[in-house]
Amino acid sequence: MFTVNTYKFHFTILLLVVDMVKVLWFIPSPRDFPLFKWWMEKVDFIDKLWVRFKPSHIAYDEGVSFFLSKDYDYMLISTDDILATPYHVQLLLEDVEKYKFDVIGGWINYDFNNPVGYRYASLTFKPPRGFNPKNPLSIYSASQYPFVSIREIVTGNWETPFIKVWFNGLALTMVKRWIIEKTRLKPFRMIKDMMFERGIMYDLKLSADCEALGVDYMVDLRCFCLHFGDTRKLLKVGKEKPKTEFIPAKRLE
Repeated sequence: MFTVNTYKFHFTILLLVVDMVKVLWFIPSPRDFPLFKWWMEKVDFIDKLWVRFKPSHIAYDEGVSFFLSKDYDYMLISTDDILATPYHVQLLLEDVEKYKFDVIGGWINYDFNNPVGYRYASLTFKPPRGFNPKNPLSIYSASQYPFVSIREIVTGNWETPFIKVWFNGLALTMVKRWIIEKTRLKPFRMIKDMMFERGIMYDLKLSADCEALGVDYMVDLRCFCLHFGDTRKLLKVGKEKPKTEFIPAKRLE
């Protein structure tokens, strides 16, 4: 016989943070994962813009336009192939409130669907080999990225949970308003595949833009999120009706 404990999530500290920092969680969502949806719905303490089944360049433009039309301080960005819990979001909220980071994000595994990729994090300390920010064709393979191994991160003798990186794969990343105004979150390249045109490598473009702007791109090592890996075959763009849903945060009565 065993006893099941019940827990009540306490929002006291979190609500103080949210009242001081206005955040929009922008979610470009070209796939349809129930597991992501269930966890996303648990994050009810910040506004969310869920843009579904639209080509990425359209979704990102819509997200940026909506964000800039309001008085948000930060945009929280993650796609629907990254699994984050309310505690991950709360952690980043506390980070920006306490330390005023321009950019702070989590980190993710690169891909657990191949025998090599599962060993690495989608995180680098320097640009990809051969990268030219003015040439979209300069990046043609993931092998160009100097990914850090997950083992290196886990066993590292870090002095603080905050590290400066070059790239984090846009793993649940908080970006200050002025950077959104400057960069507008554009793709590094436009491609046409699977019967539709779409933008790609937004994470790479943001990293390059931050470097050009002199912004420290920070990662909180405590904020590890699960990346579903290569899910291009599961894209629903053109197969499901596109829609956008604004989900406001629950407010105190």
